[in-house]
Amino acid sequence: MHYSVLGYVDSQLLVMTPSIQRVILMHHVEVQGTLCGGVIAIDCCLRRGMLNSRFETTYVAPSHVILRDVNTGVKTSLVSRKGYAIENLKMMGKDRYAIGYTASSLILADSDTGLSSEIDWQSGGNEKFYFEFAHVCVIMNVGEITVVEYGVDGPIGWVRTELTSRHLVRFCSVEEKNLVTDTIEVIINHTVAIDWLELSESATKLLFRDKRSRLYLLNGTRQSSLLNFCTYVQWVPGSDVVVAQSGKTLHVWYNPALPDLVTTVPIKGEVEGVQRDAERTEVIVQEEAAKVAYELDNVQIDFGSALEVGDLSKAAAFLDHYKVDDAWTTIERPNVPTPSSSS
Repeated sequence: MHYSVLGYVDSQLLVMTPSIQRVILMHHVEVQGTLCGGVIAIDCCLRRGMLNSRFETTYVAPSHVILRDVNTGVKTSLVSRKGYAIENLKMMGKDRYAIGYTASSLILADSDTGLSSEIDWQSGGNEKFYFEFAHVCVIMNVGEITVVEYGVDGPIGWVRTELTSRHLVRFCSVEEKNLVTDTIEVIINHTVAIDWLELSESATKLLFRDKRSRLYLLNGTRQSSLLNFCTYVQWVPGSDVVVAQSGKTLHVWYNPALPDLVTTVPIKGEVEGVQRDAERTEVIVQEEAAKVAYELDNVQIDFGSALEVGDLSKAAAFLDHYKVDDAWTTIERPNVPTPSSSS
């Protein structure tokens, strides 16, 4: 830990901790050849308090609050980089995320990563926060959706809409992309109200279903109809593979870029979800007597995910491991993205 030296006078050293929460005075004197001295530590704060009976709050300045989890000892720092006084504090998202309100801004901090962000904000007390998206917080407030990335001051994007259902909002953070240009990629005109939508893992494809239970896929600017009747649909976690149910048939698109290539499996119940780990991917179906797991082809899932991000080395490693010689021709397709290289 690095300390700031405030002064050194007459064998006395005054230092301050990085959090400016504590000042330490060290002094020494020499008596008959013996060095004596002492250390005095002084806590410096404007006030202390408790939040949710779990977090100790220490105001070291009007614009700087330190929250300490009394159960784990983890500290989270909330600082208004605009210099505004922090007037109110909240812990949300299963006590992982700290929110600080000032008169003109909003401060959000992730206690797990230590990243924080500050955005201009006039709070009316009606905003709703959603923390289920990785790396970002989604704020819904009076017909407006604001996206904040932890560690980045200011919103990285926002949209004005009266449709703020959680089932109609999906956000994916992709490192290779950004929202700097504010360019609209595509506008969808659909005559029937949409009741569900979700972006793929790579944020390059969009699934949506309308009120008539019809399922569509938007891939770039190309829109395809997948099913005329759909009761369940989901992206396989961590991939761009689609799983959907229509009647007593399970539909799987391992390569949604080719919507006509679909794998169908007869089932005897209702799909409840998709589970995936390092070894297998399974669709869980509730049948009459019990829950039944239908295993998907993990090789195709991993292979397709590697191709989607242009990781040809990873795709080749999958093929070598599973000895799938015929699939090597897929890598040679001209439309597969390749990593950029310098000449």
